[in-house]
Amino acid sequence: MIAKVEIAEKEEFPLIKFEEQKEFERKEILDGKEIIYLKYKGGKEIFLGSKTYEVYKKYKAKCIDLKNVKNKKEFLEGFLLTSYKFSKYKKFEEETVKVLNVEREELIKAKIICSAVNFARDISNEPSNKVNPSTFVKEVEKLFEEEPNVLIEVLDENDIEREKLEGIITIGNSSKNKPKVLILKYLPTNKKPIVLIGKGVTFDAGGLNLKQPEFMYDMNKDKSGAAVVVSTIYAISKLRIPINLIGIAPLVENVISENSCKPGDIIKIGNKTVEIVHTDAEGRIILADAIEYSKRFDPEIIITVATLTGAQIVALGYLIAAFYCNDKELSKKVIVASKRTREYVWKMPLPKFYERLLIKGEISDIKNVPSINSREAGSIVGALFLKQFIDRKWIHFDIAGPAIINKDWYFLKKGATGFGVRLLVEFLQSLA
Repeated sequence: MIAKVEIAEKEEFPLIKFEEQKEFERKEILDGKEIIYLKYKGGKEIFLGSKTYEVYKKYKAKCIDLKNVKNKKEFLEGFLLTSYKFSKYKKFEEETVKVLNVEREELIKAKIICSAVNFARDISNEPSNKVNPSTFVKEVEKLFEEEPNVLIEVLDENDIEREKLEGIITIGNSSKNKPKVLILKYLPTNKKPIVLIGKGVTFDAGGLNLKQPEFMYDMNKDKSGAAVVVSTIYAISKLRIPINLIGIAPLVENVISENSCKPGDIIKIGNKTVEIVHTDAEGRIILADAIEYSKRFDPEIIITVATLTGAQIVALGYLIAAFYCNDKELSKKVIVASKRTREYVWKMPLPKFYERLLIKGEISDIKNVPSINSREAGSIVGALFLKQFIDRKWIHFDIAGPAIINKDWYFLKKGATGFGVRLLVEFLQSLA
């Protein structure tokens, strides 16, 4: 849940205003009316919105005057996203605030973006006994019930077998909750589509290469990539942005059973044989299958989004995502979108010599990790593995860190953050 924000007809008190001043926060009482002034010089409105939410709570403010705030939409996003609480299994008090001097259209756009981000947060935060591949699909179908511009298709295990998506079958058959492939189509123009592919592991125990307990707790959130893809298409469709999108979410559980794949197994994805050296590097396996499946749509660009590697966290921490791209102009646009949304990314290399050293197989064409104990260049290896299946423009986001954080940071809330939705919406608008 997030706070309710409505447009005010007049000032209500306590009232929050913004002006240039030395201290961040200053309170005045005039004729018995409480006014809180916050420091503002322009810029970084999303952080201002986040800080204002904390002040709103402190004073139980009823109204916020945005007259002096330049980027009101960004401010509102910061405020709303900071107010988020995962409230399905615990009750929280509803919060309502009114705003002055803002256009209704700006508020509507901010609400659409934040509702999309918060769907990604909610479904990612859901425990695995509540959301598995089948129930993930049902939640998405509910989300799009009143959005006729998006067509939903679902491949069940029989369809997946018929399509020979051996990677998804191999990982997904480890669980009694059988795999699905969710496909969303938003096609308002006659141009080539952009395909968004999101990793949807609704729980990742690691398979037979079982994770250590401290690394397993948050693995209900290993579906964050799929959640970001769904939410991005939802926001783009609600905003009526004229760009063709196809979303693909391979949905599996990676657990232990008599049907689990084993280290050393060899499967085929597209025209390549793949040795599964490590069963806990399953995300790249299902993404590669989805990439191959996506080629039937002849996309202009393929974008992959995944909580792919712990190595991304080692390299960049919890607030910066790794991104990889084989096109200079697209890279520039991603960086611009990142700066505008404050969803930070860092461009990573795709060195060919690492393909030969770390990806090439001894008994298969390629392998999913260099060796069972390999720790080198982990995020790069994950991206290079996916690159083996790419034949056009491609962007890959490894969001393992910023998708799941262990403490609040401004508008990114503890748990699943929905990181990537605002970034992708901004980026895709630049292509429309």
